[in-house]
Amino acid sequence: MDNLDCLSDVQVAEKKLFLVQGEKPRLINWEKYGLRIGVPKDTLSPTNTFEVAVAALVGGQFVFPKNTVLVSAVYAVAISKALLKPLRLEIEHCIDLWERPGLTRFLKFAIAPVSTPSLPYQFSIVEGGVFKPDSCYGSIQRKEFCLVAIVGEKHQPKPSTNGDESEEEEEEQEEQAEEETEEEVKDGNSDSSSDSDKTKDPPGGSSGGKEESTSNEGVEKEGETGGQPLHEEGIEEQDNKRVEESKDHEEATAPLPCTEISSDFNSKLVVSTGIVENMTYAGKVYYEEKRAVTFTAAKKLSALIEFIEKKHVQAEIDEHVYFSYGPSYSYIELKFDAPQDEPCTGWIIEPHLKPCRLHRFDVDNFGNTNYSVPSCLISIYGLSGAVSSLHYYSVPLVGVVDPVTLLIHCSLRTATPPPPLPSRNPTTSSSSSSNVVQESTSVSRASTFRSDIAHRVMIECTGTIKENVGLYPLIDRLVEKRIISDTEKGRIIDTSTGLTANQRMDELLNLVKASIRENGEDFRLFLELIEQEDTKRADRLALTLLENYKKLL
Repeated sequence: MDNLDCLSDVQVAEKKLFLVQGEKPRLINWEKYGLRIGVPKDTLSPTNTFEVAVAALVGGQFVFPKNTVLVSAVYAVAISKALLKPLRLEIEHCIDLWERPGLTRFLKFAIAPVSTPSLPYQFSIVEGGVFKPDSCYGSIQRKEFCLVAIVGEKHQPKPSTNGDESEEEEEEQEEQAEEETEEEVKDGNSDSSSDSDKTKDPPGGSSGGKEESTSNEGVEKEGETGGQPLHEEGIEEQDNKRVEESKDHEEATAPLPCTEISSDFNSKLVVSTGIVENMTYAGKVYYEEKRAVTFTAAKKLSALIEFIEKKHVQAEIDEHVYFSYGPSYSYIELKFDAPQDEPCTGWIIEPHLKPCRLHRFDVDNFGNTNYSVPSCLISIYGLSGAVSSLHYYSVPLVGVVDPVTLLIHCSLRTATPPPPLPSRNPTTSSSSSSNVVQESTSVSRASTFRSDIAHRVMIECTGTIKENVGLYPLIDRLVEKRIISDTEKGRIIDTSTGLTANQRMDELLNLVKASIRENGEDFRLFLELIEQEDTKRADRLALTLLENYKKLL
């Protein structure tokens, strides 16, 4: 692993070291993290062995070529000895090629040196990759090793001719790409471990690796129009059917035509290649302790999914759901008011934020600085007298191409709130009929908190809270208590937004107020978080909030 120790400022999903004998062919199968390595016969002399060190990276300071989007994990690969023959790297990507085999011509391999004098890691395009429409893996032959990933070209020049001729020309190009892809499949062995050493460059591709972006953080960024992927309506006949089928789920906003002028394409109008629209994602439901359910999503890549599951090692994990974002959507939304197949009397199933959405920008940025795993938090429990025969609660996803519905499993649980925490100060006194609070002690708790009154207290005392609580200590505790998410934290502390510290605190308290408005018990948690500062000023603030609450009862 010494060869990978020079990696800096990256998020590592997993590392692995493989020992290989030089004269024997072998397929190193690391599909759990989306990587396979084919070792041909006589890579070294029969008496020699060599080490292959690999690391699956889910984030870091990466800069990819202009007009590209990252569609795979990033892998660091290093070998201990010089080889006589190249190895074949096979990397998983998240593009659905089954219905659009012509998209193979827009997929490229990109590499960067493992060791760099300064960050970020600058990636450039390399030719010679093979992409087959019946596989979610692309392959390339490599002797020298580095950081390697797969990217997709986002836009292409719009044909200058008009009418049927331009459409026919485009169809011919796509048919030619499909035919050449089929020839590659026929020429190679049906086993994925026998790709040709020499690969013809797919038609329609460009060598865009010569010019690199200095602002791209490694994933596609949303546009100023709200993050919707740029594409032109009706650009490809294959897309028309999918667009029509998804219109029931679309909002009134129509897809934006891509009319930007780009110097990269000789000042011609550009249109979407279809890569962004055909990226696939995986969603996952986790059943945590304390009646908590988490729904999260990432690109459909094994390395990302494994990384996320490590974060929920104690949770009960449900099956994956797969989806693609709808053409006119920059988010997916969980709908909790859908009609149910079974009676659900007595069950409370509430998201912690409304509307409950996962924005594509956050999902695609997972792994970058200040962007953690995006997630939706849901509370679920049954009241006394709730029907016990409810097997699941249906939550459809809005904003996806094909219909997807989450089935949240329900088991009868009590809604009784947890008992109050013991006081830090032994001098606290209380009565069985009422809570008597002394200023020198920690705040005594009411049995329950009404959400409407607690929310009003938060609004009236916003100024007092801002004067007595620091932003950064509070935001970390709120994440720990799951009142806000890591993604929301990242947005608030992101200094590039230009918000002042006062404005960031307003954003944070707005999230807290929204959570308390939905569940009064979050007010109890907020009081406890304030007390954790363990200062008299914090104790007085918590006491003030509680007294104001009691006055409004």
